[in-house]
Amino acid sequence: MFLTELLPQEKKAFLELAHLVASIDGAMTSSEEVFMEDYKREMQLEEEYSIENWSIERILKEFRSERSRQIALTEILGIIFTDGILSDEERKSIELIKKHFGYKTDQFESYRDWIDSIKELSQEQYRPSG
Repeated sequence: MFLTELLPQEKKAFLELAHLVASIDGAMTSSEEVFMEDYKREMQLEEEYSIENWSIERILKEFRSERSRQIALTEILGIIFTDGILSDEERKSIELIKKHFGYKTDQFESYRDWIDSIKELSQEQYRPSG
């Protein structure tokens, strides 16, 4: 949604982070693969970037502004909550991101609630009326 606002190096870091988080619980699901392709398309990186498997520390250092951190966290929460299941590995990665970005628990909870609301709205869009 806001990924176009990221700087070029932040866009690459975001793809690395999304790939890491999406595959952290073993394998990437088909919906997570769709997210990855959508992210690349949104940031206009379809042809130009291949995942290099950066370390989480390297990835998180790239998000230097508060705005870029908010964008990255919001989008990552979207991919994590897409399947409705929060694995232990995903929970640990969220905690690491939250800690590195300096977010307090209440800030993080408001992001999570917002993502849940958006997810619910998008699911309602595809329900038949009647």
